[in-house]
Amino acid sequence: MNLNDVLTLKEVEKIWKGVRGTSEANLRNKFRNGDFNELIQKGLARKTLGGGWLVAKKAMINLFGEPEGEKYMLLTIEKRKNHQHIIGEEFKDAYSVRTEKDIEIMLGKEIENLDSEVYEQHEKEIESIYNLEVGFYTIDQGDFTYYIEIKEDLKTMEHAIKNH
Repeated sequence: MNLNDVLTLKEVEKIWKGVRGTSEANLRNKFRNGDFNELIQKGLARKTLGGGWLVAKKAMINLFGEPEGEKYMLLTIEKRKNHQHIIGEEFKDAYSVRTEKDIEIMLGKEIENLDSEVYEQHEKEIESIYNLEVGFYTIDQGDFTYYIEIKEDLKTMEHAIKNH
């Protein structure tokens, strides 16, 4: 099984958005009430040490049907120096992302490097980024500023629908 085929309950909620019974809270209750014991016994779901749940995407497809169309987003990240004398790399990259896991892979080390004060100042923007909310975000870290844009990636969505 590929790790892209393992989902958190939050990812299930996003992928099957609008499908009855797929909210994160509802899914968590189904695990708590024993409704998904069969998934656990078959190795299609498990509780993490942190108390969250991981489920196989194929199990969710069996329960809720194929998602209507997974939403791909275009994530553009630009890191610019705030002053000429700053030592460090500038960059600009664009990625097609689908889940919070994808965002963690693309932004993980950059977000980890933010000091706690900067993180607290930009906590709402960072949360919006991880939730793949369309928008343009600016995070000033002092020496560098991150410019992050999220928009729908129609080209990738068309490709995914054709090959689904």
